[in-house]
Amino acid sequence: MVKRIRNPRIQELLFQCILLTVVFIFYSFDHRRRDFRVDIQELVFFLNYVLAAFFINYYLLPRYLYRKKYLLFVGWIVLVITFVIVMEEGVLEKIYYPDTRGTHFPGVFFNLVGALPTITILTGFKFAWDALTKQKQLEQLQVAVKESELLYLKSQINPHFLFNNLNNLYAYALEKSEKTPGIILELSGVLRYMLYECQEKFVPLKNELEQLGNFINLSQLQFEERGEVIFEVTRPLPAGYRIAPLILSVFVENAFKHSLSS
Repeated sequence: MVKRIRNPRIQELLFQCILLTVVFIFYSFDHRRRDFRVDIQELVFFLNYVLAAFFINYYLLPRYLYRKKYLLFVGWIVLVITFVIVMEEGVLEKIYYPDTRGTHFPGVFFNLVGALPTITILTGFKFAWDALTKQKQLEQLQVAVKESELLYLKSQINPHFLFNNLNNLYAYALEKSEKTPGIILELSGVLRYMLYECQEKFVPLKNELEQLGNFINLSQLQFEERGEVIFEVTRPLPAGYRIAPLILSVFVENAFKHSLSS
């Protein structure tokens, strides 16, 4: 079984290795002879472009482009391309082709046509990789925010709910009411649901509504004879429906609180 690599740095390293291999294959292909020509000269010239692309990818992009310093970024790009041309024409060609290409300068345009495609491809794929990484981080942040909001709602219900119902239970116990055992049983069921079943991100809607009924039965004890509470499920619930736990209870709790305030 193939294990998925989760380390972002290792993923990017593998991506860069694969990209360099593919680009070098196309770079070393001789269109006139229609075959691959791999020698030390081609490798050295290719490394000149690679070093320039890596300088752009890992220094200029994060330092200038991503910080919206566009003029400085363009200025540095011009300097980098100029350095690549100078290295190619003034150093490498004089070393490897002293009697042919190293004897004359073909012009800036000719050198740009040779250098820009390779550098643009390597830089463009790095830019796309960074954009996908940022998008993934944004999605993870959005999920974390939603989970924190859900945890906040859960944390809101527990202390307030327990405080009210323990007070009610204490009052009924003092009166030796026959309702006391039923209150304890319903409270136990709700607490069990909160502590154990609500650990999942989603629970069956049927279970949530069943516990919502117990929650309402406990909450309406605060009304006594001052009002009427009606709770109905108007249609059968499909078994596959699921919902985030305790979401509905928060709204019902607020409804009871505001009803009692008047």
